Amino acid sequence: MDSLCPECSRLRSWASRGTYGRRQGHCRRCGYPQPVARDGTCRACLLAVRFGQDEQWMWAEVRREYLPSGRPRQLAFSLGWLKLPDARPIRNHDQPMVVQKIPPWVRALSPRPVRDDPRVCPPQMPGQLALFPTPRRTFAKYDGGRIHDRDIPDLPLVVAELRKIAKVRGVKEAWFRTTWHMARLALAAREPGERQVRPELVPQLPMMHPTVGEALELAGLLAPKRARLVAAEELVHGSCEHCLTWANDRLTVCIDCRQWSYLHPGTGNCDRCHRLLPLARGLCRFCTLVIADELPVLTEGAAAVADDFAAYIRQRGWRIAQLGGSIRTLRILLAHLGIDAPIAEVDVKAVAALSSNHQGARVANYLRRRGLLAPEPQVDPNLARARTAADRLPKAYGDAVHAWIDVLTGQGSKPSLPRTPETVDRYVRDVAPVLQSWHHDGLDDPREITKEHIEQVLKPLRGTRARGAHVGLRSMFRALKRERLVFRDPARTVALVVARHLPVALPSDRLQGLLGKVPDVRSRLIIALVAIHALLPIEVARLLVEDLDRAHGKLRVRRPGRLDHVVYLDELTMALATAWIAERFERWPDGTNRHLIVSRQTAIDDLHPTISTEVTNKPFQRIGIPAGKLRQDRILDEARHTADPVGLMRVFGLSNASATKYVAAAHPDKRPDPIQA
Repeated sequence: MDSLCPECSRLRSWASRGTYGRRQGHCRRCGYPQPVARDGTCRACLLAVRFGQDEQWMWAEVRREYLPSGRPRQLAFSLGWLKLPDARPIRNHDQPMVVQKIPPWVRALSPRPVRDDPRVCPPQMPGQLALFPTPRRTFAKYDGGRIHDRDIPDLPLVVAELRKIAKVRGVKEAWFRTTWHMARLALAAREPGERQVRPELVPQLPMMHPTVGEALELAGLLAPKRARLVAAEELVHGSCEHCLTWANDRLTVCIDCRQWSYLHPGTGNCDRCHRLLPLARGLCRFCTLVIADELPVLTEGAAAVADDFAAYIRQRGWRIAQLGGSIRTLRILLAHLGIDAPIAEVDVKAVAALSSNHQGARVANYLRRRGLLAPEPQVDPNLARARTAADRLPKAYGDAVHAWIDVLTGQGSKPSLPRTPETVDRYVRDVAPVLQSWHHDGLDDPREITKEHIEQVLKPLRGTRARGAHVGLRSMFRALKRERLVFRDPARTVALVVARHLPVALPSDRLQGLLGKVPDVRSRLIIALVAIHALLPIEVARLLVEDLDRAHGKLRVRRPGRLDHVVYLDELTMALATAWIAERFERWPDGTNRHLIVSRQTAIDDLHPTISTEVTNKPFQRIGIPAGKLRQDRILDEARHTADPVGLMRVFGLSNASATKYVAAAHPDKRPDPIQA
């Protein structure tokens, strides 16, 4: 006879088939060897949590936190006439990209709080006279939602009129909820004893006040206009004076037209409407938008592509109201170019550059997916800057630098390992001022340069500038000698004596509470990878999702031109990585970028670009410590605990020279005395 109850026997049979969990293991909660579910807990512990006997564990599961095992174990009786509830895991550890779903019985333990903020339009005693007149109110956008549960008389009448208006206009539920909150705010702001809303109160709403006023008037709750009670400057304005559109705010010129005037400060008479306004190409913003909307009729195929683009937007979880610039750009391209041939990517960028109301990034991604985009050749920005710097040099030096760049990128006459584009750009930037100075001194050919010329240029330089110029000149002349563009290498025997500064540790008070200074999970993960595991910001940007091995707690760091480095993650970094993966999937469930760290722009880009340096530098700007200082402090702290350079090389993937430098800085007493040597 089996000693297990039917439910536990069924659990054991599921575990043996591998469909419910592992075959046999120690429960993550109680620590006993039992058949466990997908989250690593046995059925008895799941029942204990289900019956509310361990709320701390339950909330830790909801927040995806980890608690130590060894918690009290609850035994359950098996009664034939009493059926126990389902013992299902709260979270699934085998699928980290799945959005966390909280069971209903967990939600029932934390009911939604009542939303009735007494600071928003506090109820007043009817019949009392105010000592002072009511001043102009200042409402916030979300004040209506903060009194959502307040019992406000006559609100159903206004809501009924708002539904009629929404049906006539064909707007969505979001528009209705916004106007509903504004109507609730207007009714709550009524004076004591008054049923109708004063007309001067409606324009004080933060938004949608024309629509709310219309609904109040239809419901008979808008008081008639009285004699002017406020100054003329307090009255609101209707539409924008420039583009004539209803701005729905208190500005005489809308925000878009203000931005237009900043970008186009010159004013004049418009060629189309003859008004004196800021112009671009002889047209004001209003006429520019009108002409841009005067498009040829779309063909049947082009109209189908436009409709499919709208469906593509909804599938990605975006709102069409926010992507009007992308839709406008696509319609212009389809109307003028059609779909019989692929649309050039340069044309998409040209239309997107017309104004701030045209956007082309999502249009290019969509056309690329449909096979309707003729992409332009991809050029690395660092290499483009290096080539541009070479073009600005005198012809003899410019040709030499172009040949040098070919060698650095592996395109010389002989095969060689290419350098990174960042290295190429840095080399050219360090060498270009030296070449310009030689040209001003009358040296117009690289073959005229001697060792004395190089030493004379390096003599006044100090620190990083001297080191960069020395390394760049040695690399350039070595490449020119290899390509047989110079007879000899004048920089071969040039030596540079540079004082090497040893790493210095940061004060302990600057390192306290670093993660608490940044609000989002992505920034905390970036700081943890640099401050704990000493990764470079460029290495963090190159990490791929497949490089994170959550099962073994490892992270693979790709280093072009070198062996990959394996980092063993600690519990804090692992928890941050798990939280970031969950947040990333929740924000961009359709994102295709393979990189681990993505931004709003790169997550949906089908070209899978890395994040910009602005994204990686922003967390360190918030905490006030550069990334290099944090990385240096972490390696130096590890070097204090060990005097073995090989250990630093294994933990952080350092070179022999770098590891020796950090050990010497951490243990100055163990450095050899140059006098005794």
